Amino acid sequence: MSNNTWWQNKGYENADTVGKQSKAKMALITVLDQTENTPCIQNFKQKDYTMMKLNHGDKVLDVGCGLGFDARKFSQFVGPEGHVIGIDISNDFIDHAKKRSDSGQYSNITFQQGDINHLAFKDNTFNAVHAERLFIHLKNPRAALAELIRVTKPGGRIVLADPDFTCIHFSPKASKKIQTAINIIFSQMVANPDICQQFAKLFSEAGLSTESRQDNILRTNYCEWDNLLHLEQMMQAAASQGLITLNEGIAYLKTLKTADKKCQFKGEHPRVTTLGIKSLNYHMK
Repeated sequence: MSNNTWWQNKGYENADTVGKQSKAKMALITVLDQTENTPCIQNFKQKDYTMMKLNHGDKVLDVGCGLGFDARKFSQFVGPEGHVIGIDISNDFIDHAKKRSDSGQYSNITFQQGDINHLAFKDNTFNAVHAERLFIHLKNPRAALAELIRVTKPGGRIVLADPDFTCIHFSPKASKKIQTAINIIFSQMVANPDICQQFAKLFSEAGLSTESRQDNILRTNYCEWDNLLHLEQMMQAAASQGLITLNEGIAYLKTLKTADKKCQFKGEHPRVTTLGIKSLNYHMK
């Protein structure tokens, strides 16, 4: 759960909390569409899919499927003989995912509401399991990972991917005071801001072999960052905690906007993808 009320009201943890037709819901959907269309993210996702080693006939679980972007990609890998199940805590997102996937080419996908902490599937069901931008929100990531491992077949693959919210940097560079405020406020937005840096350890502790890859997400459009992270509200939150003055925060954002007009703005942060492989003779620890 986020420590910032204003961030909770954006719907990132559960889209149902902001209502079906609210401005916040429409803004959230716009952000998700923009994110999926970001070139570097598309490139990273292709690498994630390769790590999953999907084959025709595989059964795949996409947890926190959102609007179904990845599930639709997986359906192409597993073919008509395979099956993809996408689950999300949000009933509204499940409805959107179904509407976006109602053509005949996605007949091998099922979308249903579900909770990662209590998966409604038998042990050893899926050849591959995927979760992206989900573990940053979870109260008990170890318990959630145990559920993913439980429903994965021996020899199956689990791929987790999340951003690191503790290492967001903009250019022009912020002062040390402003950067510290940015780090603190962004870290408060989610339950586990740097959980991606712990994925390999969590897999290893659970007895899975693992490998990781770190990428760098780069966006060069100020409005995209503002739509995603609500920068002015972030500065207001920092000021309310006494980390900076509001004037200092707004002045820095003005610097970023000016740079953006000159095509000199950029913002970046790490994204870590980790693969866990469940051995053929796996026994839950």
